[in-house]
Amino acid sequence: MADSDLRELYDEGHKLIVNELVEKIRNGDASAEDRRLFTQLMKQNNISAAPIEGTAADAMKRMASKLHSFGTLEEKAKVVPIRPPASA
Repeated sequence: MADSDLRELYDEGHKLIVNELVEKIRNGDASAEDRRLFTQLMKQNNISAAPIEGTAADAMKRMASKLHSFGTLEEKAKVVPIRPPASA
């Protein structure tokens, strides 16, 4: 079998698998394993998505970038510990 024939078979198989997984996800019939496999296929093929501006995913992305900076809060401000009043 020629390399081009193998490539065509690979492409066809890939399309069939992806189409089946997408259909299961759309119909609500996808198992956790189906979703994991779909995610793995996306990663292996360098497919990613960026949140659309104004959506909840975009808001979460912006909040996450702000939360990242809280780790260095003590370096940015003078933090005074709260202590219980001294006993008389």
